[in-house]
Amino acid sequence: MTNLPVNETPPPRYRRRLRRMAIALAGAAVILLLGQFLLLPWLLRQRIVTTLNEAGVKGVHFRVARATLWGSRLSDVVAGEESVLTIDQVGLDYRLSDLWKGRIKTIRISGAKLHLGVRDGEIDLRPLQSLRPRLAPSRNSSSVSLPVNRIELASSKLILQAMRETVEVPIGGSVAQQSDGRVSISLQLDEERAFVMGATLEGSKLTFAGGGDTGAAGSR
Repeated sequence: MTNLPVNETPPPRYRRRLRRMAIALAGAAVILLLGQFLLLPWLLRQRIVTTLNEAGVKGVHFRVARATLWGSRLSDVVAGEESVLTIDQVGLDYRLSDLWKGRIKTIRISGAKLHLGVRDGEIDLRPLQSLRPRLAPSRNSSSVSLPVNRIELASSKLILQAMRETVEVPIGGSVAQQSDGRVSISLQLDEERAFVMGATLEGSKLTFAGGGDTGAAGSR
């Protein structure tokens, strides 16, 4: 008669080891979740506030809507005197090591509205004075160092308020840090890209690459 193998119950020591491993994994998961949803947003806010203060930018308020190790999203952004600038959403792409050093790969701004008054035929820029950054010095006096590689602006509006009327101008564009230290600037007005302008900032020298009414040119 053949004896069949019988499933033996694991020894108590083995069961205790499995229980400890399960508790350790559960603890690590809890710590990761706490870091992801509580600690990381707090660290991100502190890092952004510190970077803005070091750049001399004041009066910016925002909410951290999402924060991960590779990117985040800010919402309900308000800045400038009398809240002249509001932004629905700001996307941040970064590496955590670069963020801690005050650098960001890409900033994507969407749904920005800039309210400016028009007096005596001139646009009043005084409410934006608190948002003017101090650019970091560079080894090369002819170069400019930004804390971000690229800034993109989309689905935004410039709202000009005169005495008797309000004019809304759709705007978009980008600002990019070049490897040679220069900063390239691109600005487009109107959703149909009726006016596109490019410029390059090198040190304190701003050189315009030209602009034109692309809508008018295309209709010829």
